[in-house]
Amino acid sequence: MQELKILKAETGEEIASRCYLANRFFSRLKGLLGKEYMSDGEGLLISPCSSVHTMGMKICIDVVFLSSDFQVLRLIEGVRPGKVCQFKRGSSLVLELPAGQVRRCGLKRGDFLIAMDKQGDEAGDFFSRRRARIRKRKYLNEEPAYDGVFSGFINFAKINICRNL
Repeated sequence: MQELKILKAETGEEIASRCYLANRFFSRLKGLLGKEYMSDGEGLLISPCSSVHTMGMKICIDVVFLSSDFQVLRLIEGVRPGKVCQFKRGSSLVLELPAGQVRRCGLKRGDFLIAMDKQGDEAGDFFSRRRARIRKRKYLNEEPAYDGVFSGFINFAKINICRNL
């Protein structure tokens, strides 16, 4: 698994110095199962993911639901083993941290995080491409483009609405 460093975007404060990226089927399936202890600075970033459970785990964790641009959508502190964290709409990443880490770092809903690799660059092509696309959209003040079947449906609906007026 790729090792990352997770920072608060506004302050540069370190959230997790040794965060592992689980973006493959088996790494996401295993997650933190079998882990008996998480030290401060450890974490697991699961991608893609919008809900988690702690079935079969031995430790309590803090769960942070993130959007695709690394904005904190929801925080759940002190999730005990055997629990299910509800689905969060809009979530595409989940960051699992040792219990109490969210409070120590002062994370709150709406904060932005940054994932860095060992060299200090933004982590991997996957995140860089996604964040660059989002930054460009925000800079140009563009709405996301619809594609595929949904786009065809919208065009069809516009034409029919105009005809009926």
